[in-house]
Amino acid sequence: MKKEPYLTYQLLHASYLRDQPVDEEAVQKTRAMRQAYRMPADMTLEDRILPGHPQGKKELKVRIYRPASETPLPMVLNFHGGGWMAGNLDGDDIRCVELAKRIPAIVISVEYTLCRPEGPHFPAPLMDCWQAYRWAAEHGSEVGGDPGLLGIHGSSAGGNLAAGLALYIRDKGGAPCSLAVLNCPCLYLDFNETIGFHQNYEVRLGKPVYHLGAERAYLGDLDGQAPSYYAFPGHCPDLRSLCPHMIIAAEYDSLRDDAIRYMTRLVATGIRTDFQLAARTYHCFTGMPNAYTDLTNDIIAFAFRREFGMLKESGGEDGEPVRES
Repeated sequence: MKKEPYLTYQLLHASYLRDQPVDEEAVQKTRAMRQAYRMPADMTLEDRILPGHPQGKKELKVRIYRPASETPLPMVLNFHGGGWMAGNLDGDDIRCVELAKRIPAIVISVEYTLCRPEGPHFPAPLMDCWQAYRWAAEHGSEVGGDPGLLGIHGSSAGGNLAAGLALYIRDKGGAPCSLAVLNCPCLYLDFNETIGFHQNYEVRLGKPVYHLGAERAYLGDLDGQAPSYYAFPGHCPDLRSLCPHMIIAAEYDSLRDDAIRYMTRLVATGIRTDFQLAARTYHCFTGMPNAYTDLTNDIIAFAFRREFGMLKESGGEDGEPVRES
């Protein structure tokens, strides 16, 4: 399968392809673009420590991005990627700023538990995300948020956590989620058997065996038991009554078909679902500055605005959230 990525995704090209020539000039230009990125002057950023969950961290760090607003804003919880074993808040700064700016909404990025082969394991990362979501619903007004308008967004392993959290909210109750956005998610344990995986095998997500070690580190010793569908949502037998979803897939991504399979099941179940298959892009491409990234961020923001009731469908300017009577 011939790869023809957009020029400014060459840094991802350098990160994912092994033993192949890389356009170093393009890599340097792309790195410089990321380093030059600046948060809007009227947006504030705050790191907070929240009380943890008994099955997660004792103290949970979140980063809150708040656009200037005189009225309460919707809130979006963000979960970074990194194969459940890596990643941090800094790596998702650009994504979070762009979401906060374009919706506009308060974005709360969660520094969830990272797993290791020896532990901790599932459900610790998911419980951290659940704890942050509950905090937003109960205390979000303290930072200018509207607790009645909540959404979730995650990339890669974070997309897995967002999908698992959507199921957990459905099953366990809690504040309704307006929209779950799964950005290049890992959703099935058998993803390495898909056509997309083999078409893009050389586009590895790290070391050659990384795709095996990450799942094992996340799940731990199952002792012969099937994993919880909160851990790998693609194996949930019943997707009915889920909140609206948006799923993003990248053409040159070994996880591409996970997104396609899950989207197909959601649509067949009758769940309102937006879907974008981004041609000529790599895994988690929205972390890189590019016109296509801008377009995708606009589409994500539009979906959140729609589900938050911020669109005036009869014409005129978009406005503040409007509650349906």
